[in-house]
Amino acid sequence: FLTHKLNGLPLDELNDLIQTFRKYFKDYTFDSSIDTALLDLMRNDKKNLSNQIGFALLDQIGSCQYDIYVSEEDIIESLDFYRELITP
Repeated sequence: FLTHKLNGLPLDELNDLIQTFRKYFKDYTFDSSIDTALLDLMRNDKKNLSNQIGFALLDQIGSCQYDIYVSEEDIIESLDFYRELITP
């Protein structure tokens, strides 16, 4: 989701990745009550700069860019996207 929204991964490639991941990995369910704890863990990652949470995001399948700093709001939106994706 973030790689599509923030780094230009085409929607069809995002959908291909989602299908592939769901084929090989079980869905993991969690509710929004742990979002704050997840953000706290992300704040301790070595890719961060000061108080910014850093990611490596795909710009196309097989290629990524580093040092993409993502707002907490976008991270929460991506967690919501995942939760909606796996909800039957």
